[in-house]
Amino acid sequence: MNEIVEFITDRMAERAAEAHLVHALGCDALSPCADGCCPMGTCDCGEPERILADIAAKRAILAAYVQAKADFDAAAPHARDVSPFDGGILTGHMVGLREAVTMLAAEFTGHPKYKPEWSVA
Repeated sequence: MNEIVEFITDRMAERAAEAHLVHALGCDALSPCADGCCPMGTCDCGEPERILADIAAKRAILAAYVQAKADFDAAAPHARDVSPFDGGILTGHMVGLREAVTMLAAEFTGHPKYKPEWSVA
């Protein structure tokens, strides 16, 4: 797997594991039950679900990039050498997704495993 894809995949797994802990102010999940029998109420803010939906969308972008890269690598060399501006759809598709993946990594610039070469120019 591509190193940047693996890096983002790992960050998404970390975020998914903690999604159930994130709630909006005023959410019932942040308040103890009325009788004090349980530490938290039921989530009514939907924030954990939104976080998981965001992660799913980012994982779909990563999967599309991995597939586009595999298609690009498997293509005949002449198909890869065509400029995306001259009809190189395969090249343009892969390059566009690679840029999107680079942008997904940008939110983790402070992470110790983030590599400067992934910076968005």
